[in-house]
Amino acid sequence: MVECLVSVAKSFNGCCYDLFRRGSLLRSKNAINCCGFAIIVGMVLMSSFSIAATADNSIVTVRSDTPGVEQIYAVGLDFYITTRGVSSPSFIADIGITADKPFFLVKPRSGVLHLGIGQSDKYVARDENGGEDRPNGQIFVIKLDIDPVETNVCWKSTNCRLKLTNDSYPRDAVVWTSEPVGISGAGDSVVFNPSALEPREYTVTARSSKVPQYKDTCVVRVVYSGFKVFVDQPGSGGDSDPFEWISFPDKIDIGHAFWMYTNSYPAIVKDVGLRFFVNKTIGYYPDDPGPTLFSPSVNGFLYIPDDDHLASHEVDHCWGISLEKLLDGLRYAQRLRKNPGIYNLNSNNCADAVVGAGSAVGVTVPDPQGTWPFGGGSNPGAMGEALRVLNGNN
Repeated sequence: MVECLVSVAKSFNGCCYDLFRRGSLLRSKNAINCCGFAIIVGMVLMSSFSIAATADNSIVTVRSDTPGVEQIYAVGLDFYITTRGVSSPSFIADIGITADKPFFLVKPRSGVLHLGIGQSDKYVARDENGGEDRPNGQIFVIKLDIDPVETNVCWKSTNCRLKLTNDSYPRDAVVWTSEPVGISGAGDSVVFNPSALEPREYTVTARSSKVPQYKDTCVVRVVYSGFKVFVDQPGSGGDSDPFEWISFPDKIDIGHAFWMYTNSYPAIVKDVGLRFFVNKTIGYYPDDPGPTLFSPSVNGFLYIPDDDHLASHEVDHCWGISLEKLLDGLRYAQRLRKNPGIYNLNSNNCADAVVGAGSAVGVTVPDPQGTWPFGGGSNPGAMGEALRVLNGNN
């Protein structure tokens, strides 16, 4: 590479000399530009050199500019060469060793080692002043790499494992910690219980016990999924009355029940069509002009987001669910939106849709029945009171 730089510089300098010798002002300007270009080329070429990692312990200096070598650490008489972004067995570090005064190098005689990940070799030095001691040490090439770099786990899981890649070395000399605290251990892997952790993002660090400065990190998200039911009871609420009169004798208010599939990290739902339903209130409604006691069936439709009743709802309750069940619930909502069917005041109203939404995720929503003139069935009044019991009457 250096010879290439000298050759390039010589060729451009020759061009400059020839142009100036002819005394052409225009050519001289071009020559100056050529020289400038030569300098730029030289800078670009020099920038391609790897920056060498070095360390010394007053006996020898160890150096490597092999791409993938991150740093070299002197630990007592030994040296640890850390790597990043490389894999075994293809990676080989070219290592240069020179003795520091007053020592000279006995081994390796060439002053060069070629080591792969997990390999080591010995150096030996001797005091050139005639001392009998032959200080020596080992040179190790190590790798610390967590697989994978990002992990999403369901909060209902009880046993999850993070591990090092198979070519990490040494695999047993690793300490695991997390920020915030909650995940810890030692060795080539760490097992943790997501259900015992607060749903949030954790930065997990695997740190070499041989070289504490050397570490790798990954992100673990403990993801919470839930099914939440909201109930706006008839009238002012507070009781299990199944209806309030709107206009006698044919229109009643049976209140409104609606739901939400919640998730603390929506991006975990890869299907964008399903993700649309995450963390949105969902309600099932009758189409205009609405049902009556004498004509209880009309076309239904799914309303998203169904926020109109949030301010007036009296009671809600949330069940934790797994990610698999969350996906089942999102598919239920997607199907219902495409085919909302027939709303029926007695057999397929908003409370019935909530019960179905719960059933889709394995949750049994309390569904006391009530009656009203000429009919009866599921209703937000009784459902709200049943949810109060689940909430400890709060």
